[in-house]
Amino acid sequence: MGIALEEHVEYQSATTDTSLPPSLDFAACCSSRTFSATFMCRGPQKAMNACMNRYATREEQDAARQEWFATLDKRKEEREAKETKRKEDERFWKDWWDKDKDTSQLPETDWKPKERKRR
Repeated sequence: MGIALEEHVEYQSATTDTSLPPSLDFAACCSSRTFSATFMCRGPQKAMNACMNRYATREEQDAARQEWFATLDKRKEEREAKETKRKEDERFWKDWWDKDKDTSQLPETDWKPKERKRR
């Protein structure tokens, strides 16, 4: 799942918690269909939409939006930390598998290879 889609799912989670059973019914109906899902799953879709409209009030949407924007910086920091860890791991494994090759071409990180004891 992409970052934007994950954030969209998190944003909608407050309204979909109460409408989960109709949403699951609709998802189950659509899982084995492609084009025919639009007319074959109309009943479950209407049930899901009715539930969403009942619980997704303007106040709920505003609260979810406020929570989403409040945690925006935190999610950005988490993504950056994850990317930094990925780069460090990449450098570590490059060094591990390319022991005899020069790794100075890789981007710099704080990670330093451990001294290996030779037997």
